[in-house]
Amino acid sequence: MVHRSPLDVFSFVTTAPNALVATVNHERMLVLLTTDDDHEAWLNGSVEEALALVEPFPPESMRIGRRGKTSGTGLRRPIRPDRENSGFGGNLVS
Repeated sequence: MVHRSPLDVFSFVTTAPNALVATVNHERMLVLLTTDDDHEAWLNGSVEEALALVEPFPPESMRIGRRGKTSGTGLRRPIRPDRENSGFGGNLVS
């Protein structure tokens, strides 16, 4: 008999980008579950309840941080969304 350790399995669900994510030429963004009620509905609700959560995250609750190394433990410096970011690959920071 072969003993196997548990396998952790992950998946990512994406949706259309919000206005902020779209500024860095992304075609999609991750679905973000941020409340206990969202998690409960996703894991234990009906299919309809789970699918209702597949929507863009509010852009006013996010900012975009630069990709790359940072010095110290601080957050990366945000990118100004009013700048032209064509072709830029940024990291989202919620």
